[in-house]
Amino acid sequence: MYGNSLMGWNVLAFIVIVVVILLVIGGLVALVLWAVRSSSRPVPGPAFHGADAPKPAASTTLLRELADLRDQGIITPEEFEAKKAEILGRL
Repeated sequence: MYGNSLMGWNVLAFIVIVVVILLVIGGLVALVLWAVRSSSRPVPGPAFHGADAPKPAASTTLLRELADLRDQGIITPEEFEAKKAEILGRL
C-alpha cells in the first residue's frame, strides 16, 4: 500500500538531483570556457619588439647625448637618470 506512493517520491528526488548536478556541471563548463577565453587575450609586452627595439650602438649614442645635456645643465641629473633607466630597460 505505501510502497507505490514512496516510489513516486523516489523518482522525483532522483530527477531533482540529476537536474541540480547537470546545472552545476553546466556552470563549471561555462566558467572554464570563460577562463580560457580571457587568458587567450594578448598580454601587453615591452614597448619595442624586434626591429623596433633600439640598437645598442644607438642607445650608447643617445646616452652620450643625454650626458652632454646633463653636463651643460640643460637637464637635471634626476632627469638624466630617469631617461637612462628607460633606455637601458629597452635593451
